[in-house]
Amino acid sequence: MSVRLKLSSNIESIAGLAAARCELLKKNFQIFTVYDLLHHFPFRYIDKSKVYQIAEVDESLQYIQLYGTISNFQMIGEGPKRRLTAKLRDKSGDIELVWFQGVQYYQKGISSTDSYLVFGKPQKFGNKYTIAHPELRKALPEDIE
Repeated sequence: MSVRLKLSSNIESIAGLAAARCELLKKNFQIFTVYDLLHHFPFRYIDKSKVYQIAEVDESLQYIQLYGTISNFQMIGEGPKRRLTAKLRDKSGDIELVWFQGVQYYQKGISSTDSYLVFGKPQKFGNKYTIAHPELRKALPEDIE
């Protein structure tokens, strides 16, 4: 049985939308009806269609997507200051990737023989750029054309 919703229907009438989520939508975004939900647009749009070369990274770029291979894993520090670093390399250079959490997941899940798309916020430390906790996924052939 399907339920037909009107644009003026309350968001509580949307199947699968929990009461707690409805309250968050109302409180944080002033979304009360199906119309409000359909016409809510994010205040910020992050373009992930462009893939930069590592040599193009500079301080003016808020977020950046890069393509390359990941290698040179190193565990640095001990205890709460422990972090995993790795190098993302493309034909123009390399950049350091840093993880403070999920260290074992990344150490075991990343293959140095695969190419990856890496997305994150570059930050400059000293004379080099790093990306902390980047989003990453294995690159598909259609990602780089």
